[in-house]
This record gives sequence, structure tokens and C-alpha cells, in this order.
Amino acid sequence: MKIKNAVLIFLFLLVSVFYLESQSSSFSASLGMDFFNYKESYLDTGVAYNHLITNGLELALGLNFALRTENAGTDASPNIVPYFFIPLDIGLNFTFEGFQPATILFGVGVTPVLRIPPDETDTGRFYMGPYVKAGVRVKVQRLLNWFVEVQQDLVIGKPNWINTTTRIYTGINFSFSDK
Repeated sequence: MKIKNAVLIFLFLLVSVFYLESQSSSFSASLGMDFFNYKESYLDTGVAYNHLITNGLELALGLNFALRTENAGTDASPNIVPYFFIPLDIGLNFTFEGFQPATILFGVGVTPVLRIPPDETDTGRFYMGPYVKAGVRVKVQRLLNWFVEVQQDLVIGKPNWINTTTRIYTGINFSFSDK
């Protein structure tokens, strides 16, 4: 049950950050794809909270939920089974605002990942490791940005021990102020 404790700690941290919210925080919602070891593709939805630490630097806390399905039956009798991929992101975003109306973003951090297969004999896998990401935010309204990001994870865990995940996603970023 260590995974449950890690999720509870993450949620506690997320709620704590919301209580400490300043005028310069933002919230993101995204949709994209995760490519785990370039063998498995997952449809990804996610949310993130970005808290401005200082000009050009944000604390980023994100939670993603990704899903892929497989037919474990036959064409005549399909049996669609789900596979879940649940990464958390904790890191720093460096923002560069000199390209108006766009903001360039470079991020680094750590990502714990829970991968859950449908087979009861396999209890799932826990991975953890660093990530690096790059992206662009384009201002489309006073409090709203559209963004595109690419993230590369290097996560450690069984059975391969060295695993990579490339995440490509787009979404909207809501600012709580226009500063």
C-alpha cells in the first residue's frame, strides 16, 4: 500500500499549495499521448498546478491519467481490457516571456509513475525518475493560454529497470491573474 500513501502525500501537497496560492498561479488541463518504452501508446488526460516562485520560475505539480486498451479475445468474441498509466509530476518550469504573445517553457523534475495492467497475476509496476520538458504557451485571452509540451521521462523500475516515456500533449492554461 505504499502507492496509496504516495498518492495521499501528493494530494496533501497539492491542497497545501492551493492554500498558499498567490496572485501569480495557474491551472492547466491537457490531452495527449504517452509512449512508454516506444512499445505502448496511452491516451493521456492531465491537470497541473503552476505556482510562480519568482519571475521566470514556477513550481509545477501535475497529475495525469493515461489509458490504453487491448483486445484479449478474438475478433468474433472481443474482450477489451484496459491498461492504466498514472504519472505524477513534481518539478520546476523555467519560463521565457520575451517572445510575445508566446512564452517558451523548459522544465525539469521527478515523476513517480504507477502502471497497472489488467492481469490479476501482475499487481502493476511502480517507476520513478527524472524528467525534462519543453513547450510553448500562446496567450489567446487575458487569462487563458493554449500550450503544447513535449516531456521525456527516464524512469527506473522492473522488469527492464531503465524505461523511457515520451509524452506529447496540448491543452489550456488558466491564470488566476493577468500579471
